[in-house]
Amino acid sequence: MLVGIFCMVLQACGLVKNLALMVYITVGSAANPILEFLEEWSTENFEVIPKILREISPAVIPQATKIFVNGCWVGIHRNPEFLVKTLRQLRRQTIEVFPNGKWNGHGFRNPNRVLESAEEGGWHELVEKGYIEYVDTEEEETTMISVTINDLVQARLKPEEAYSETYTHCEIHPSLILGVCASIIPFPDHNQSPRNTYQSAMGKQAMGIYVTNYQLRMDTLAYVLYYPQKPLVTTRAMEHLHFRQLPAGSNAIVAIACYSGYNQEDCHNMNQSSIDRGFSRSLFFRSYRDEEKKMGTLVKEDFGRPNRENTMVSGVKLF
Repeated sequence: MLVGIFCMVLQACGLVKNLALMVYITVGSAANPILEFLEEWSTENFEVIPKILREISPAVIPQATKIFVNGCWVGIHRNPEFLVKTLRQLRRQTIEVFPNGKWNGHGFRNPNRVLESAEEGGWHELVEKGYIEYVDTEEEETTMISVTINDLVQARLKPEEAYSETYTHCEIHPSLILGVCASIIPFPDHNQSPRNTYQSAMGKQAMGIYVTNYQLRMDTLAYVLYYPQKPLVTTRAMEHLHFRQLPAGSNAIVAIACYSGYNQEDCHNMNQSSIDRGFSRSLFFRSYRDEEKKMGTLVKEDFGRPNRENTMVSGVKLF
């Protein structure tokens, strides 16, 4: 049965989603406070009009909108624009950005700038005043977010040439749309988009120094590059991620040319002298497990370094 051809949801296609740099993972909270608030703001719930909630006739659809809380249909509202505006205003002014409580789900939120004039202040102050707003992935579908400030200037000065005139939010910086692996790609706007996607997946396999205290850890499996080098080109995200302090990989001199026919497709030839000088040399760490056993009262196993003079083991070379 070729289900994957007709529905990509049922078939793995190799596409992996990555979190953006400033994304914040939230979890769902109890719905009772929200339900009480909706009831106070003229939401017609199950107890008031159960017949309408079971089936809304076409005549009622233009005058009412369904209200969902955590995926559950809880009622209808006659003025949804006013309700949405009120909820957003309360979120920007009084509701905690990251509330605490009992959780039953999770979601992803990304910060965006609200298009209102803001005074100088720190990050937390801007969030508390509502100038910076965390928008859920589902809410992003109903917002118009500009990538740069230039889009806003273009929309105001030349509205006939602008892409849109109804921007509601603006990205803090275009690079914040990308994830960690994609943000450290130099000049990604000069590459084909599939190449950036491949690098985002294969960049996780790059070898370097993954932690500074790897000699004091007991990792099950670890690789450490002998001579990691800083990249020649630096991106803005590298400075904040401290990628240059713990780099991954080495700077290689590559010649794109035909040579003896052994470098076709994705094969390549390497200079033997560079390998002899330590190019791409690495360490491999593995943790092993063993047990000391005691058999009876006379035989006991102990961990230690055997003495070469009085130890005779067949087939084992003692160093």
